[in-house]
Amino acid sequence: MRTGHRILGIGWGRALALSACFALSSIWPTPTPAAHDPKQRTLIAVFPEQFPPVFQVTGNNVPTGFGIEVMEELAARAKLHIVYRPTRTWGEARDTLWAGDADLIPNLGITPARQKDFDFSLPLTRTPVSVFVRAEMRDVKSLDDLIAKGRRIASGKINVAHELLRDRMGIKLRDYDTIGEMLAALDRGEVDALVYPDPTVEQMAHQLNLTHRIRRIGPPLIVLERAVAVRKGNRALLDILNKEIVAFTGTPHYRAIYERWYGTPPPLWTTERVVYLIIAVLTLAVGFGAYARYRLLKRANAFNSAVLNTAVEGILTLDAHGIVRSANRAAERMFRRESGGLGGAALRALFTEIEAVQLHRRLRELLRRPAGQSNLALESTGLRADGETFPIRLGIAPAKIGAERLFVCTVHDLTDQRRAEHEAEYLTDHDPVTGLLNQRGILLVLANLLELARRNQRLLACLNLGIDRFVQINEMYGRQVGDAILVQVGEFLRRTVRGADLVGRDEETLVARLGGNRFLVVLPETGEAGARTVAEKLLAGLGHLTHEVRGELLHLTGKVGVTCYPEHGASAEELVSRAEITLRQAQEHPLDAILVFSAELREQETRTHYWLQRLHTAIEEGRLVLHFQPVLRIADRTVRHYEALVRLQEPDGTLVFPGDFIPAAEKSGLITRLDYRVLELAFSHLAGLEAAGRDVSLAINISGAHLGDDALFRWLQRVFDEGGVTPGRVLFEITETAAVRNLLRAKAFMEPLRALGCRFVLDDFGVGFTSFAHLRVLPVDTVKIDGSFVRDLPMNPQNRALVKAMTDVAHSLGKQVVAEYVESADILAVLRELGVDYAQGFYIGRPGPELTFTRPG
Repeated sequence: MRTGHRILGIGWGRALALSACFALSSIWPTPTPAAHDPKQRTLIAVFPEQFPPVFQVTGNNVPTGFGIEVMEELAARAKLHIVYRPTRTWGEARDTLWAGDADLIPNLGITPARQKDFDFSLPLTRTPVSVFVRAEMRDVKSLDDLIAKGRRIASGKINVAHELLRDRMGIKLRDYDTIGEMLAALDRGEVDALVYPDPTVEQMAHQLNLTHRIRRIGPPLIVLERAVAVRKGNRALLDILNKEIVAFTGTPHYRAIYERWYGTPPPLWTTERVVYLIIAVLTLAVGFGAYARYRLLKRANAFNSAVLNTAVEGILTLDAHGIVRSANRAAERMFRRESGGLGGAALRALFTEIEAVQLHRRLRELLRRPAGQSNLALESTGLRADGETFPIRLGIAPAKIGAERLFVCTVHDLTDQRRAEHEAEYLTDHDPVTGLLNQRGILLVLANLLELARRNQRLLACLNLGIDRFVQINEMYGRQVGDAILVQVGEFLRRTVRGADLVGRDEETLVARLGGNRFLVVLPETGEAGARTVAEKLLAGLGHLTHEVRGELLHLTGKVGVTCYPEHGASAEELVSRAEITLRQAQEHPLDAILVFSAELREQETRTHYWLQRLHTAIEEGRLVLHFQPVLRIADRTVRHYEALVRLQEPDGTLVFPGDFIPAAEKSGLITRLDYRVLELAFSHLAGLEAAGRDVSLAINISGAHLGDDALFRWLQRVFDEGGVTPGRVLFEITETAAVRNLLRAKAFMEPLRALGCRFVLDDFGVGFTSFAHLRVLPVDTVKIDGSFVRDLPMNPQNRALVKAMTDVAHSLGKQVVAEYVESADILAVLRELGVDYAQGFYIGRPGPELTFTRPG
């Protein structure tokens, strides 16, 4: 992949001119840079350590990159002294500046959201931000294709992608800390695309050897201006920086810095440039007299030696027989030789025997090639003085000095690159938190084990273990504690599997972390009975694990879903997918700690798939409609409040009720897209009612999947800011079960929306866990008593007492009460007697496409 930036090159004329300058600089003295003035102002700059080409940190912890070089030049011009502090992520850099622990970020994209927190200098660069996908995804040509197919998109946690995509319906964003993590996730299929600045993606992909695995689609989403960011209100610093930016950005020095980092310049000391430099110095020497020639040659030789010895890459000169004539210090360090220790060395002393023979043959071939076709680039294996081998890249060009044929070789050590490639390859198959195989890795191993089982007619089982309450643990104690628990559980599973003596397999190939709180254990030569035994052993052992946090001991429990070969699937994907389905079912039924995949679950899987297809099609074709059921205020028998209920309309006009398709949507995650569509329909209807002057409120059901969803809050805030819908006319209904299960998330979701004027209804009240205890904590305005308490209210004194108690407690906490399933005048009379505020049910009015109400007799 290429960015399209101009490549910096040096022609013959420029090479000779530069050589002349180098030679003359050795004759005339140059001024020495002044030492740092202690009176200069010292500023602290923060930046993420891996954001090439803008920022990166070398192996010696030296900050470098376009942003650093430009900042250094601006600081020198303004007589400022900069202290650089790298951070692991953009989020840490932003928080450090925002907290006042730093003065600036040298280069940050300008967005409206960031301008609220920081002040920005004049722009330094403009950078395109695009969408990247895996190379094999040929059917995806634009962002709209990704949205239409419900694909997952990776984004940096504070990246501009959030501002670009947060309001797009159907977007599934997944946050990562660094671009390296995003590329690895894209490569292993954890996400389908990523949105990030083009140069950073391309350079990191090159470093990770993923260039051929990804491609950019469509035009850039935005071309982002980047500038120096300072703390809000620091106008004095901005004035200083802006003055120097105006003076500097039009200079050749600025353009050279830009092309060095954003272009694809050749290495500073290529073979051709070394040869050009030697020829240029010799050419200059010819023009002087004998004495002057002697002095210039002497100085030129010293200069050449200095240049070669400061080059990062190794440079060797070989004769026609492959004997080393000269070597710079980088080459000596690379081959671990003392100064001068490479002179006279043969190829077999620097390369393995096979590589030395092949290189001799290639050198002879070079001598027979026509001029202009004799350069050679190849990879080989070097041999250090202590016998260690290492990968290298060689660039070889023939040269002729007098009658002698020589070869000038550049040598690049590939050890660090190979190590990075191996680490990246390792991370594609392994979980970075626990070191266990990830889902991709275990699927490969499981496929091999299934092939063996199929060939030998053996059994195999998979156990999918999920840790209970893991989301709450992360929320209450932090991600660091959650990660420590994952590592502890992973070690426990390794020990347990090792003790099970499972056909001699390496224990690490039998345990994997699938993601979140889920681990997979593969049991070769094990049937259902044996799998249950191991599952019981795992759960018993898990129950003995404890983790101490702030003096408190956390006890762990879990659930296990079991699938067996060949009964429950023939492929690795089938067994793992059905183990996930079985685990989810076990987690929904607290009494089933161990659940085996069954025909019933297979039928549920088929039914879920069937309804998902129908629901996808209905959403795409606009066949979701709303019906409205009135809610009666009992005191004055008026209706100013309706509940919006979704229906799926078949092509023939038949209506499908939500009980048929909502469970499938919740299991698959499609519920979030469904909720957005229902909100759009409800808000459109409500805007029309407000425009017509009707004083009506709508209650809209929200799935528990949205609790804590910042993206939904921002979307709602934007809708309310645009006008047309008054927040005070919107009620959100959330089930008690979902709210109590995610108590902290529920509060975090409700409180900012209540601050905007929205109201909340706690649905199905009374069937949750500890209703009265949590009613004090949850910021709801109304509770809706579950219909199971209301249906037989006139004939059931126990339910009458419970409804009375719930009503009194709700009123004492300042909350109103709605009773649902009001299907007769007798029920309505009892509710009036018990002090219930509102009634909803068929006796009050059936749901319909219009907001209609006929007062009951």
